[in-house]
Amino acid sequence: MFASRWRKLARDLSVNKMRTTFVVLAICIGIFGISVVSNSYSILMREMDKNYMNTNPASATLVTNQLNDSEVQKVRNLPYIKDAEQREKVVGRVQTGENEWKDIWLYVIDDFNDIRLNNFTSESGKAVPGKGEVLFERKALPLAKAVVGQSVNIRVPGGKPTTLELSGSVHDPGLAPAWMEGYAYGYITQDTLHLLGETPDISELKVLVSEDAMNKQHIQDVTAQLKASLEKDGYQVTHIEIPRPGKHPHFDQMATLLFLMEVFGLLALLLSGVLVANLITAIMEQQTQQIGIMKAVGASSLQIAGLYQAMVMVLTVTAMLASIPAGIIGGRGYAWVAAEILNFKIFSYQIPHYVLLFEIALGLLIPALAAIIPIGKGSRITVREAINDYGIKQEKYTNDTRDFLTKTFKRLPRPFILSLRNTFRKRGRLIFTMLVISIGGTGFIVAMNIYASMYNTVDERINAFQYDIQVEFDQPQRPELIENTIGKIAGVSGLESWGGASISRVYKDGTTGNSFNIMAPPSATKLLTAPPMYSGRWLRPDDENAIVINQRVLSSEPDIKIGNEIILRVNKMDTRWTVVGISKELMGRPGSYANSEYLSKVLHKEGYARNAVIVTDSHNPSSQAAVAKRIERDLADQGIQISSMIKIIDYQKALEDHLLIIATFLIVMSVLVIIVGGLGLATTISINTLERTREIGIMRAIGASPRSLTAIIVTEGIIIGLLSWMVAISLSWPLSKYISYKFGMIFFEAPLEFAASASGIMIWFAIVIVFAALASFYPSWKAIKMPVSAAISYE
Repeated sequence: MFASRWRKLARDLSVNKMRTTFVVLAICIGIFGISVVSNSYSILMREMDKNYMNTNPASATLVTNQLNDSEVQKVRNLPYIKDAEQREKVVGRVQTGENEWKDIWLYVIDDFNDIRLNNFTSESGKAVPGKGEVLFERKALPLAKAVVGQSVNIRVPGGKPTTLELSGSVHDPGLAPAWMEGYAYGYITQDTLHLLGETPDISELKVLVSEDAMNKQHIQDVTAQLKASLEKDGYQVTHIEIPRPGKHPHFDQMATLLFLMEVFGLLALLLSGVLVANLITAIMEQQTQQIGIMKAVGASSLQIAGLYQAMVMVLTVTAMLASIPAGIIGGRGYAWVAAEILNFKIFSYQIPHYVLLFEIALGLLIPALAAIIPIGKGSRITVREAINDYGIKQEKYTNDTRDFLTKTFKRLPRPFILSLRNTFRKRGRLIFTMLVISIGGTGFIVAMNIYASMYNTVDERINAFQYDIQVEFDQPQRPELIENTIGKIAGVSGLESWGGASISRVYKDGTTGNSFNIMAPPSATKLLTAPPMYSGRWLRPDDENAIVINQRVLSSEPDIKIGNEIILRVNKMDTRWTVVGISKELMGRPGSYANSEYLSKVLHKEGYARNAVIVTDSHNPSSQAAVAKRIERDLADQGIQISSMIKIIDYQKALEDHLLIIATFLIVMSVLVIIVGGLGLATTISINTLERTREIGIMRAIGASPRSLTAIIVTEGIIIGLLSWMVAISLSWPLSKYISYKFGMIFFEAPLEFAASASGIMIWFAIVIVFAALASFYPSWKAIKMPVSAAISYE
């Protein structure tokens, strides 16, 4: 009996090799998707944390005036402080070509041989720079168009361009990649800083707490104690910054990728589970009489259920033998790519055993669970019901249904009506078939909608800029001088002078938050329209003390609400402002907007500009780059120093670069979903056609031509594809809205500007119709070529 049972299982699987192969492939893809997600997640999270923690990150940074060595040592000796180090950070510019500059953050370190916190490792060249030398972070080299060993020109605010030797590169995994942020990172000594002409009077005191270093509340309590201690000694603490304990700067971006991977991996696996259920349902319906015979000779319902569940296990294990090893390779490969992009190293590609066990358990469980209902239903049939089964039962297709379809579509050709009636003949099978295809279509359309929403969000933000280049000056300048200088440059067709300043929020204890810029266009500006808003409203021409912050500010100041009055320190003056709106800033630093007329009054700098925004004749990147170089040259000739220059086209590219890895991933995953959905469609339509082989034989016996029979069956497939397409559109809308919202909140800290992808809907329509036609044609052609006698006797 045991040997007979297994011979039957092998025969059932080999009767239709194509159908079995399709199901194995679908399960394989589903398990592969989950495996890649789980494996890459286990590697990336472990290695990202390891890279970050290896830098010995500071628990907090206190901005204060310069401390002497004895005071720093005193801080180290405090019982609640494990270690402390004093540093400076200066924002300057590095020359990347003739009249071409990029922003650079310079970290000033007292002793490169005694770096205690926020460590980095030498990558090439010198590990310790001398006077007149600079080290670059490795990802900053291509951004600055520099190589180790050459000279670079660097300028800091208030200083002149100074030539430094680029003596080495370092790897600093504690920083966000330079290519993503759009500015370079450099490391210099105090002597080199003085050479650049900078003598800072404030510094950053970085500290590591001695206990409970992962508890943010404890860190806040400790830094409050330290602040009180420093102020008692006569030092002024103006700002305290506490990063998320133990979290890499790009943890959110990685979380976004993994969130999307989890969604699509699970979707593919669920789709394969539905396909398994559909296959088992078809096999058990086809073998109803065989089940009756097995029961008649003594087989129990449990034994029969075990036989068909064993069939599912054979399919699943076969798929796992290919998918688990492929998932390990894919997960490691994806981890390597993500690590390179986000600038950290993979020290070990080992995948924990519990992750592999989870993948195996999930891969076995979902197909088995999907098959429980059809196996349970089919194995419980009685011997009498099974022996009396003659295939398609009349009660599954009632006279009422037939009459409804005939009357509703009476003017259509009779072959089409027959196709329509056959489509709804087995409603349970139809629902299963539509579910398989609809899930695949939903996954594809969701991917395309998220893709469209990402780029719609970028377009909405870029469209608010009615200018091409933004220039920020070191010091406020007379608008007449700016307009006379820039307005005469070839290629400039328009410009406006804007106000601006560096500001920070003042708390009740007198300390300030992170500093951020305030941009102040004229109230009647024509070069800036309302950007996408997170909440609240945009500025009005008659606003005075109104301010719009972006969600980057909100991230560090989460207690701010629309309508709140906040105190902002501007040029050492405390001023009151009302928050009227929160705008979406997709990339870059925290910032805000106010009307220039009011800001000028506050600063007592009426008639001065801190920024200039420029419209160019051509929107071609090379033309704008040429105009930017002329602006750099002519302003320098006038003695006007630029602290920052942004080309909107570069800003847009940086945004798209941030999205590149995710957009690529979405395309790859959508292709996988298409493959699984296509396999499901081909399999289920093939099953439907094979089950009707006897019916096709009867129709041929009474005179139906092969061409008309093929047309009827292909039309059935197309109807099923069309119905599933409509279901997929309905399911994809709410799912796309939810996923795009979650994606935006994780990646940008603000929802995406949702956009439905019309191309995605139409592409899936074309795919599903073509797949349905092809999947229907082959089995119909095979059945039609079968001799009539064989077709009528087919089981």
